[in-house]
Amino acid sequence: MKTILSLAIVVLLFGTAQTTRSQFILKADKETITINAGETATFKISFTILNGFDASIFLGVTQGNLQMLSGGGTLSTSIVNIPYDDITLTVTTTAFYTRSGLYEFSIYGSNSSLSSSVRCSVNVVGTRSNWRLMPEIEMTEGVPSFITQDPVGNYWYQYYNGLGLQKTSKDTPIDRWQNGTVSEYGDLLIPPLFDTKNNKLWLSGRRNLVSYNLDNKLQTVHTYKNYPFYEVNSLVIDNNTTTVWAGRNGGLFHLISGIWTHMDSTNSALTTHHVLGVGQSGSTIWVGTTDGLVKFDGTNWTRYTPQNSGMPTTGAKVLAVEENGDVWVGLSNDKDVSPLGEYYEFMSGLAKFDGTTWTVFNSKNSPLHKDNIVNGVVIDKKGNKWIATATHRAYSHNGPLGGAGILKYDNKEWTAYTKENSPLPDNMINWIGLDNDDNVWFHQYKEGYYDGPKNFWGVFNESGLPPNLLPPTSVEEFGVSSDGISITPNPSTTSFTVSGIDNMSIVKLLNSMGAVVSNTTSTKSTKQDINVSDLASGVYFVQVRSATGILTKPIIVSH
Repeated sequence: MKTILSLAIVVLLFGTAQTTRSQFILKADKETITINAGETATFKISFTILNGFDASIFLGVTQGNLQMLSGGGTLSTSIVNIPYDDITLTVTTTAFYTRSGLYEFSIYGSNSSLSSSVRCSVNVVGTRSNWRLMPEIEMTEGVPSFITQDPVGNYWYQYYNGLGLQKTSKDTPIDRWQNGTVSEYGDLLIPPLFDTKNNKLWLSGRRNLVSYNLDNKLQTVHTYKNYPFYEVNSLVIDNNTTTVWAGRNGGLFHLISGIWTHMDSTNSALTTHHVLGVGQSGSTIWVGTTDGLVKFDGTNWTRYTPQNSGMPTTGAKVLAVEENGDVWVGLSNDKDVSPLGEYYEFMSGLAKFDGTTWTVFNSKNSPLHKDNIVNGVVIDKKGNKWIATATHRAYSHNGPLGGAGILKYDNKEWTAYTKENSPLPDNMINWIGLDNDDNVWFHQYKEGYYDGPKNFWGVFNESGLPPNLLPPTSVEEFGVSSDGISITPNPSTTSFTVSGIDNMSIVKLLNSMGAVVSNTTSTKSTKQDINVSDLASGVYFVQVRSATGILTKPIIVSH
């Protein structure tokens, strides 16, 4: 979509003695300048004067949509006199918030008897389309606890609001994801597990474990010795044999042919210690516990400990397993850690184990923070490891905890995406996940309060995000009805009132790039006042979230 940007050059005449019609012509040294996001385009503007014109030319810039290129445009001078030397026009961009595309604008001058114009454009080919950061918010309920995608592309996610698991089409823009409808699937502890062979959905709730048949909508609540499973922290399924493994505080359980079996010292290498995480590669199952790492190859059980394998610590939480069978674990010396909690005090880094050798990564040989907290690892189709480096808790008993941002490890080199070199507001990243296209999803939410950025979430792809994950550039791109929203006054100079929708929970104001410039949490009222006195003149979009969805309508700010 092309965007027209306007620069106004106002021309006044002083005491000229000419009696014939005078004329000037503006020219630019280039029609189009191609730059990366974060760079500056500079145009040379020349003046060709006809018929002895000898007036002064006053220059001014009308911002308007020029702000879409982040710093707008700046002229080298505000007044041009004889001999009308060339001036420069610079157009600046921001590295992470300028969308790729062709931006056209015109430079023009006009008078009752004089006029001239020249058209130019800036072609941005940079990184704006790599990141989508959702707005920072005060409450955790506006942050998804997880985001995953099923084999056919539907997104499944859950906000921290107790309303449960939500489902949406892969083509639904993030801005239209629901956050106000009670789910039929309930509130989950971990992402759902998809049994593609039997078209089932496995759901781990706080009080039970349920398999949901997507064909006939029938649910099965799973029990062991007449007691329901609760707080299952990890699930894996072998789609070839339909074997399900469930890890929880009470150990590891195995479902085959409709029968659950508790794996303990009588039938496996497991002890009575907590199961912290379960992973699978082929027929190999890895089980992380507070007393070693356990491997099951389909026939034999092996438990690895510091005493028999050189394991660095006693505790290991399975975070990811590669196709070749290598397992990535979070290391901890805390034997009493809850399987649903985190190693927020006793973590000692990240390790890869290939069945023989332990390779340990910590703050001494990687970009990990000195706290060595690793809260998640996911592996993309190229074999890159993506790592979340913080805990949900803001403090340990020893003081504030830190983070190192989003880390990438390609098996040779590390890349750290932090608040210093990316759009991330903070380096504490609590959760990380991948969808079918290797888009990297992440969030920060905090239990408790401390000075620092608010909660946030977003998505990132080094190769660029698909359109449905990018911010809208106009109200039409939202694809939702604005029926019922009343905005008065419109245009607005200092403030406006949004009304006409029952139970408004959040009212956002977005600029023409889709970036949030105001975010107001309502007490589910029927109207909300928004202050725009500090905003530049231009077109904005009011986005209202209610129990029925998200509605959007344009607003003009004019000072």
